[in-house]
Amino acid sequence: QETWDTLEFLAAEGCEYVCDWVNDDQPYMMRLESGRRLVSVPYSTEINDKPAFEKRNRTAEEFRDMIVRQFDVLYEEGAESGRVMAIALHPYLSGVPHRIGALDAALEHILRREGVWRATGAEIARHYMSRKATH
Repeated sequence: QETWDTLEFLAAEGCEYVCDWVNDDQPYMMRLESGRRLVSVPYSTEINDKPAFEKRNRTAEEFRDMIVRQFDVLYEEGAESGRVMAIALHPYLSGVPHRIGALDAALEHILRREGVWRATGAEIARHYMSRKATH
């Protein structure tokens, strides 16, 4: 459970970014009261296998289609300045034999597009900070 002080605690311990705010599809800098800064790396509750399978009862193929549609829109919107698409996966849900093929198909769709960068949250935050430092 996040409190009003959580971001300050994280920054004081040396964290450079968080990935739990669902309010944008581009990274942004959060300036804290202490003067410290954290990068918010986008996260999506929509493209998350846990609610898709456990709460919404989506099939593997429906989840695949959700991923593909989300990517296609963000890819088009990101032509000028890029977008981040987080896919929250849990191996016990998406990694099972009857679902893994649909996930593979979605990832193949994404990775065959030109200019796609598969990156960790840390890599995204570092890239964002390096670009902000030069602008």
